[in-house]
Amino acid sequence: MEAEAPVEDLSAFIEQEKASFPITWMCRKLGVSRASYYRWAKPAGLTPTAIRHLELRAEVAQEFEKSNQMAGRDQLTTLLNQRGVKVSTGTVGSIMNE
Repeated sequence: MEAEAPVEDLSAFIEQEKASFPITWMCRKLGVSRASYYRWAKPAGLTPTAIRHLELRAEVAQEFEKSNQMAGRDQLTTLLNQRGVKVSTGTVGSIMNE
């Protein structure tokens, strides 16, 4: 019995041959879902929400350190909003729980 090639190898083959054959046809013949091929071809980066969360995490940590690790969720939210960083208390709370 022949071992199946990994999806990465098949996706690389499809990428090489896409000028000669339709991608949909090759995916069907090779048993690779089109979604798997496109996910391989264009890997997703961080979402805008995830990027904003990382930025907010840094802002919350900075403000928390400035308060000698004494400020709570509500106070940090107030301080950040006064600095122009729009954030809710729930978001600050979830970041602090992390």
